Amino acid sequence: MDVKRIHAAAAAYARRGDRALAERLGFFGALWGVQECIEREVSTSHPYACPSSAEVAAWAAAGTPVLSQAPAYITVELLSNAASLVAARFVEKGGFSDDDQEALKSADWARIVALAPVEVAGANPEAYLDAVMNALANAEASACDGALLEPRLAGFVLSAAIKPLISSAATSVCGLARAGLVQLHAPEGGKPMACPVCGGEATMAYVGPNPFSSGNGRMLWCGQCGAEWEFERVRCARCGTQNPAHLHYVSVEGDESHRLHVCDECGGHIRTRFVEAGDLTPFSYEVEDVVTANLELVAQQLKQDNG
Repeated sequence: MDVKRIHAAAAAYARRGDRALAERLGFFGALWGVQECIEREVSTSHPYACPSSAEVAAWAAAGTPVLSQAPAYITVELLSNAASLVAARFVEKGGFSDDDQEALKSADWARIVALAPVEVAGANPEAYLDAVMNALANAEASACDGALLEPRLAGFVLSAAIKPLISSAATSVCGLARAGLVQLHAPEGGKPMACPVCGGEATMAYVGPNPFSSGNGRMLWCGQCGAEWEFERVRCARCGTQNPAHLHYVSVEGDESHRLHVCDECGGHIRTRFVEAGDLTPFSYEVEDVVTANLELVAQQLKQDNG
């Protein structure tokens, strides 16, 4: 994580005078600081052994996420310690109900982390998180100290704790692509819709100057591991259709730089940040993920209107 860039981007938004947004960015700023510390420590103690460019290219062509073949090193101790740090920061910053605050304080993260095979977290984070949340929702987990912790909150903490443990894998793989050593292509043709590193769904998109295009290209970003990869400009990031008649952008009035890319075929959407050439404002996907959260309300309204 480039925390300096993250804080610079957050500061640029804070200067706009939107108090509610500044408070949200302040909350997440504390989280990003913890994640950076975790990432730095893990990258030193357990550096990720990046596969060869040939292996990465072959796995991408087969639609196989890199981590499924070359998992990140994660143990119960590593993940529970990371989760404890994240939860402690959440308690410090507040913003949760009294019940959630108490649950975060009393949770036994070592026991919660062990509710699912922890090695899965390094190979398939989404599957691991689903397994833990299902276990917490199951009556059999009632003996766990974290039983009072709602599955959604446990998932939020664990997802935030897993990211710095796998982000070096994303950095390594995406570095190969940026250097031109790997061309990331999907088995069905075109660019991958799912994250080529962890297999997760793309969180948001970027349209603007990038290393892969002489003009304004398009990139997808995975919020779970931090990977970014090139994607077609006219294509749905959810179903893959390239029918321009079924793809369009929706934005909030007065803000054309933050838009939803909406697909009429599958009903899917992806939040998109447009950056014009020459715009020197610091850019950070992590910050944009927070800034564009309001677009999910727009997406819900669109579904209701079209439902």
